[in-house]
Amino acid sequence: MAFFLEGDIAGRWVTANYIPNGRVLTMSFSADGQTLATVIAQGNQPVRTLKHQALVFPTSKFPRVEIRAAPTAVSHETIPLPKLHSTPKGIAVSADGTKIAIHTSRSRHSAKLQVFQKADSGWDSFGEPIDIEIHSPKDSSEAHGDGITGMKIYK
Repeated sequence: MAFFLEGDIAGRWVTANYIPNGRVLTMSFSADGQTLATVIAQGNQPVRTLKHQALVFPTSKFPRVEIRAAPTAVSHETIPLPKLHSTPKGIAVSADGTKIAIHTSRSRHSAKLQVFQKADSGWDSFGEPIDIEIHSPKDSSEAHGDGITGMKIYK
């Protein structure tokens, strides 16, 4: 669901996309406000069987109607995410909406980071997911907390 927060139609529910057996895990806007990116999980339990993907919405396609009407779905691009062995937890969008980074929750001593760039044919991956060490694999006393707690893309 998306709502307008400013202007004459602030609070207006403008769009909703139904995802069968799905739920939004995280979302982020680009700094210029032109792109909304979300990570969703789709499927039934157990967690390891869920399909994860990113959905990228151009905010220019959000309807700007003055009268109250039922919200309509907005077209989006889908980025299938590779099996990451842990749950996607955070997403960041570059200022201009052309790059997206997704990180996972901590699994044992590390988390994964995957970066995508907008291409003519959709979204291309910057290679394989990167392992980011959260704590020493030799010291299990540090194995607590969420791991990566925030992320931004510079340019």
